[in-house]
Amino acid sequence: MKFHNRREPAGHEILAADLQREGKRLAEQYKPSFEFEEVWTKYEQANLTRTNRKFISRCLKWGTGIAVSLVAASGVLIGIGAVSPQVAEALRSIPFFDYLYAKGVDTGDLKQIEEKNLSILANATATDQGIEFNVVNVFYDGIQLVLNYEVNYPESTPKLTEKEAVVYYNLSFSGIEPQAISTHDFTITGEHTFVGTTRMSIGDKDMPAQLQLNMAVDCIGTTRGKWDVSIPLNKQKSDELTKIVYPKNLEFTYRNTKYTIDKLVFGPVTTQVVIGNVMPYYPFDLTMEDDMGNLYRNYGGSGSTRDYYYFNLPPFNELNPHPKYVTLTLTEHAGKEASMPITLSDEVPVFKFHIPLEWDKE
Repeated sequence: MKFHNRREPAGHEILAADLQREGKRLAEQYKPSFEFEEVWTKYEQANLTRTNRKFISRCLKWGTGIAVSLVAASGVLIGIGAVSPQVAEALRSIPFFDYLYAKGVDTGDLKQIEEKNLSILANATATDQGIEFNVVNVFYDGIQLVLNYEVNYPESTPKLTEKEAVVYYNLSFSGIEPQAISTHDFTITGEHTFVGTTRMSIGDKDMPAQLQLNMAVDCIGTTRGKWDVSIPLNKQKSDELTKIVYPKNLEFTYRNTKYTIDKLVFGPVTTQVVIGNVMPYYPFDLTMEDDMGNLYRNYGGSGSTRDYYYFNLPPFNELNPHPKYVTLTLTEHAGKEASMPITLSDEVPVFKFHIPLEWDKE
């Protein structure tokens, strides 16, 4: 069996070519006092130097190099709003997840959000007490919610400390109160700036495709104020890459309680298995194996209600994105000492389900 934990680098070469074309177009249109070739040469020289060094965040340094070379030299590219949305977003990109990886935070396969461009620009901004709070982008697929935001203090304030780099907030959804758990992380990025990422795992199995998220912020650091923002959520991007399967006649009985395999969601960021049950509650462990032997195990955010369990697993790997079938293995919960691969004694009940999958032909 092979355990998948592989990430592919983004195609920066393609974006670099787009930036070069966009820069030349702007230079011709707005006739700046410098030659674009001079700026691009500076960028290429800086990029060549960077490839010979080691950095915590390649994306951060790459984005910063382009921004300094193009923006500082002209003041034209993003200041007048003439850049295409794709290029403007790339120039302004903040490597939120790279900050988390550098801190050793376990974010599972959330890197898929960036690599597959699944976030939606939010640009929800509120300012109070001279402090600007801006939700930059949001990811929502009905299973997870990821908010990335930045905070800018006035230049006149003292250098930030960890005590000041905190956001106190409350999240709510208009018209719905799903079961959910969340966590957040903050990273100081400058003397007067810091960024934050909030990750929420949602327990309701049938979340709306669109809804409104309300983020009420009443304190940043030690400063009281009001930085409330409202953000529209839409999971269309994820839905276009998601396959949902509703198996039939897949059930088992454990300790006189009947369970059914209700739904499997194969998404670009998360695979979710929903198992229906009636109380009493018995904890289970679940693993999934595809037809090539890749093994997928619960990576956090799983839980249960009175009516069903939900298990969150990684998405299919890129070497086998459309397996012909998957095999689910359910066992009695083995506790914290469970190992991979799972070794079971004859006394532990094992329930296996072979589920064939059909994919649309491209």
